[in-house]
Amino acid sequence: MENRALESGPTDINPYAPPSALADRGLGDRTPEFHSGPLATPWQRWAGAFVDNVVAMVLCAPAFIAGARLGSSETDEDQAAMVALAVVGFALIAYALVQALLITKTGQSIGKRLVKTKIVLQSGRLPGFWHGVVLRSWLMQALNFIPIAGGFIGLVDALMVFRADRRCLHDHIAGTSVIQV
Repeated sequence: MENRALESGPTDINPYAPPSALADRGLGDRTPEFHSGPLATPWQRWAGAFVDNVVAMVLCAPAFIAGARLGSSETDEDQAAMVALAVVGFALIAYALVQALLITKTGQSIGKRLVKTKIVLQSGRLPGFWHGVVLRSWLMQALNFIPIAGGFIGLVDALMVFRADRRCLHDHIAGTSVIQV
């Protein structure tokens, strides 16, 4: 008795072959998974970035309040505001270092951890400091400072998440992708 399920595809394919054998025949793109898990949805990626930005804004709020209180005179209140501004600046630096450490060691920022996503290299390994922090984050932030072009680069970066591979510009630069955990 013949098996009809096997007749629908090529007959020379070994279903027990390693993934590279399927990729060599152009069949590796049939699976929605990327290395060690399915790709994160655009909404998961947005939610993770949103959480990271909310945490940063909460840390910045005291700095905005202290900055608004600063006046032209050197009163005790102004000195207290300057101290608050310095403390918040150090808190933001500490937050950036914690985020960089988390991404380097686990592939997850605070937001990515909450929405259960993770950054991986194309090989499926963790991105490390260079790919996960320098290329994905710091380089893109530097590009955003380019007059006129920076805003366009940021827009293109964000909109690329809606492509089939769900990789943004910063993912292509760093050779990374974001997967579900």
